[in-house]
Amino acid sequence: MINLFLRATELLSQKQCIYCRLTYGDDRISLEAIISGDRSLETVSAFDELLFVSSCLGGSLSIHVVNQKAVQVLLIVPYPNCALDSRVRVHCRSSVLQLAFTHLAYLAGLSVSTFCDPAIPLLTDDLEQIHSSDCVLWIASNQSTPKDVKANLDLSTSPGQLRDAIETVLQGKTWGIEPQEPQLSDREQEIMTRLAQGMRDREIAHELHISESTIKFHMNNVLTKLRAKTRGVAERCYEFAPQPPILGDFKSSEVPQNGGFRGLPRVQRLNDSYLYSATPDSLPGALSSRGQSMDLETA
Repeated sequence: MINLFLRATELLSQKQCIYCRLTYGDDRISLEAIISGDRSLETVSAFDELLFVSSCLGGSLSIHVVNQKAVQVLLIVPYPNCALDSRVRVHCRSSVLQLAFTHLAYLAGLSVSTFCDPAIPLLTDDLEQIHSSDCVLWIASNQSTPKDVKANLDLSTSPGQLRDAIETVLQGKTWGIEPQEPQLSDREQEIMTRLAQGMRDREIAHELHISESTIKFHMNNVLTKLRAKTRGVAERCYEFAPQPPILGDFKSSEVPQNGGFRGLPRVQRLNDSYLYSATPDSLPGALSSRGQSMDLETA
């Protein structure tokens, strides 16, 4: 902001300024000047650079021809009181985003710093930059939100929301980030898949070449992640087949011990019953091959 007014005074001195007044208000700084001579077009073009910078700061620059011998220049820049540590850093991969969020930071009453300090909040969409600050505000893009970022921003974020986000992350909290459900590890998914196929702990341990105590360890983690009290509840929560077209319910006594019904993979075990998934085309052949009958319901 200081550089803007210094540059304005340099341009005014070059244009034979005969009057200049700098006013500090409660919420803005105003620079009013009068240039002698009928050179309105030259004056407008000379102040183009100030027009761009002042707009980025949320201000305005107006030039009026008072009469044939004078041109009035009025530069206004908001100067909001800010109790926060008002420095932020903006680093975007796209020059358009860089300009947009730099402008947004100025509108929010924040100063944009180029100094790489981990204590300064960082607005970025660059994965390579997220470890350069302790307070990263992620600018949403096609990429998923990285871990350890403190806030989620996008192009609809308002200046007030940005200030609120900065204040929140400086307090050690998150802003605009929905809590994500814990994901099962690859090993946990392997175990749950085999449990859904009706295998016992000993069989799973033998097949995966791990001990039964390791199976129990992973199952405790699964129960915690799925917020389940028992294995049966955990198996119900685990989606082995996300979109089964048709489900059939069979008693365990009706299920062949090796292979199940042809064309119907076993996808879930509910107490003493098993759920099978099939498509309408594969179902009749699978039933006729075993001579079984069952009641079907649409998923």
